[in-house]
Amino acid sequence: MAIEHHEPYPAMVLDGRWNMVMANQAMLRFFSLFIDPFAALVAIGSPQEFQVARLCLSDKALKPYICNWQELVGSFLQRARRALVVNPNDPLLPILVREILTHPDAPDHWQQPSWTAAPAPAINMEMEVNGTRYRMFTMMAHFGAPQNVTIEELSVETFYPADEITRTRLEDLARQASH
Repeated sequence: MAIEHHEPYPAMVLDGRWNMVMANQAMLRFFSLFIDPFAALVAIGSPQEFQVARLCLSDKALKPYICNWQELVGSFLQRARRALVVNPNDPLLPILVREILTHPDAPDHWQQPSWTAAPAPAINMEMEVNGTRYRMFTMMAHFGAPQNVTIEELSVETFYPADEITRTRLEDLARQASH
C-alpha cells in the first residue's frame, strides 16, 4: 500500500480492532509530537499491539492532548459496535467496547447504542501540545474482498488538515524531518 504518497499528512492502515499495522512517516512524526508511542504502548500494557484506540483512552498516552476526546472516542465506540454486528464472534472487540464504556470520562449516553445514526463520513480530531493546536479530519477507506477476511478487515485512515495553520505545521514537520 502506498500510504507514503499521502505525505506530508498522516496515514495509517488499521486492522479491524484499531491496531496500526502500517503507517507513513508523517503519522509517526505526528504521534511523536505528543508522546513516544512505543513507550506509551508499554506503559498502557499493550506492547505487542499498536492499539490506537487504547492510546486515545489512556492518560499515559494521547488522551491528555485530544481536545475533542468525547467526539473522537465516541466515533471509535460507534465503529466498534457496528463491527461487532458484522463479526459477533470476535473475542477482542467486546473487550474494547467495555474499555470505552467503563472509562471514567465516558458520558452516560454512550451506554445505549445509537443504531439510527449513520457513521460520520469524516471524523474531526483536535489535538494540542504546548499551546500548539492541530485540527484535522480523518477519513477511512475499507477494503472489500469477500474471499480474504484478512484484507476485508483492513482500513486506511488518512488525515487531512482542517485549517491552513495545521496544513503549514504538517508541511513544516516534513521539511524539518528531511534535513
